Amino acid sequence: MARFAGWVQRVAQQKPIWRDWFGLVSASSNGGPAGVYGWSGTRSRRRPAARNPLVPSFAELMSPSFVSVDFETANRLGGVSACQIALVKVVDGKIAARQSSYLCPPAPYDRFEFTWLHGISRKQTANAPSWDEASREIADFVGDSPVYAHNASFDARVWRELDNYFDTATLPGRFYCSYRLAQRTVPGLVNYKLPTVAHACVPWFELDHHKADSDAEACALIVASIQGMSGVDSLLGS
Repeated sequence: MARFAGWVQRVAQQKPIWRDWFGLVSASSNGGPAGVYGWSGTRSRRRPAARNPLVPSFAELMSPSFVSVDFETANRLGGVSACQIALVKVVDGKIAARQSSYLCPPAPYDRFEFTWLHGISRKQTANAPSWDEASREIADFVGDSPVYAHNASFDARVWRELDNYFDTATLPGRFYCSYRLAQRTVPGLVNYKLPTVAHACVPWFELDHHKADSDAEACALIVASIQGMSGVDSLLGS
């Protein structure tokens, strides 16, 4: 037992040395926040956080035109089960064009699990174009405009998986998230789901949630509203 107690004491004595040597967090002497120490034992400066690629810069936000998009999917098998796409183009703060189409998912991605959510069934998509038939017209509609979606990580993944499956190359290179954008520019909301953000930014808009054309229009109006907010430049940077 005495030998064990001596080992515990030596470990306790060495812990501060290990902590400083390996650059781990060390508590400050005045009880404030912990500081990060490097090999020299001196406090290192915290690097600024990297820009979230789903949030545009102020200059990008203020592009004179942009497109919003919303996909609906048939099931949990992924983006290839996309059964509807809707796009809205905004020019100089006003809706300039809309485009919406059902999509016919290929087998075995054509099992409809989410009809209860969005109302789309196999019957409605039976004669709809497949992605490879519709994608060129969709790409032409987007052009070189930046694209937004509410929860863009989902919609961008759907678009990417469709491109990969059908060997097309239409995924926009400038793809941003109105959810993340609203978190940065519209503080204090109880959550940042589409109905909540739409009500905060465009309270007059009657959202029919999980209908692709309505969701895409809500996203477009949210971004246009944020474009017109004062002080947004200081929140996003150039």
